[in-house]
Amino acid sequence: MKKIALTLFILMVSLMSSVFTFAVWADDGTSVVSNGDRVSIFGDIIVDKSTVGSIVSIFGDVDVQSSVTGDIVAIFGSVRVNQPVDGDIVAILGDMTLNANASRDVVAILGKVKLTGNAVINGDLVAIGSIDKDAGAKVFGQEVKVNLAFLLVARAITIIVLAFLVLILGLVIIAIFKERAVNISHRVEERTGRKIAVGLLGLLGFFILMMLLSIVVVGPILYLLLMIIAEVAVSIYFGKQILKVFNANLNVYLEFVTGLAVLSLLKIILTMLIPQIGFITYLFVYIALDLLIRGWGIGILIDTKFGTIFTEKTLNHSYNKNSDIAFDYDIKGAFDDEEK
Repeated sequence: MKKIALTLFILMVSLMSSVFTFAVWADDGTSVVSNGDRVSIFGDIIVDKSTVGSIVSIFGDVDVQSSVTGDIVAIFGSVRVNQPVDGDIVAILGDMTLNANASRDVVAILGKVKLTGNAVINGDLVAIGSIDKDAGAKVFGQEVKVNLAFLLVARAITIIVLAFLVLILGLVIIAIFKERAVNISHRVEERTGRKIAVGLLGLLGFFILMMLLSIVVVGPILYLLLMIIAEVAVSIYFGKQILKVFNANLNVYLEFVTGLAVLSLLKIILTMLIPQIGFITYLFVYIALDLLIRGWGIGILIDTKFGTIFTEKTLNHSYNKNSDIAFDYDIKGAFDDEEK
């Protein structure tokens, strides 16, 4: 396993560095480096003549119709091998079909592996995902398989653990800054589109700032804390909407817990759909959802200036210091009495 990982790392570093220094463009749009290696980004590679050199495709498939002396790597793409390959074959976030001889290791990460009756692997077979092996297929090295169901359960447990940590930290933050949390709750429904747009720009800005401050430990820590606070803010929004549907009494603690539970459940459901929608689709949807949640949360924080902006609704709402139960009182009347 260590040999496979080291080989893949060295191959990727050497090939990608070569692309930027010695690349020449071939007729099919791929780049051909000086030693015969071929690299393609957002394009498929069809090997229709004997090739000496490694082949790398990113966001594209590799179709081997003629022999290859070198390694084959596809990232976010599938590999179909119908002729002998004298090297390692790797597919990351893509499927692999082997219908010929592979002289070295075959690795598939988060994809399906299909071994036909003509498949022969002289090295190891490592698959994180499913393996469909026809009669006659031969693997002379070790065969290592990590079941996808195990990964799904592990991912779901990870989501639950992270949600629990956010829950604890969020409750502590709300308890310390209760008035600000209440202010956020009262303004969380206003100008949603503006909050999302501003928040996504703010997320980018804070990320750049974090990268600049990454030379000191405080930078990543502050960024992580900001992401947690942003998730608390957007959880309050979703929790408030759900509680309104059930005509429940609104409370900033209950809003936060309800919203966080719903968002975590949504992530778990999306994870369990991986076998149906595929890992690549899941990855893009999950990243988009995560960016939306955190960007939205940052937008809420920016719009409310981290809960320091008061509204008339906020002024007419207070919390008993000895209880989590909210009560209303007429602040305007109090002001009138003072004027008299």
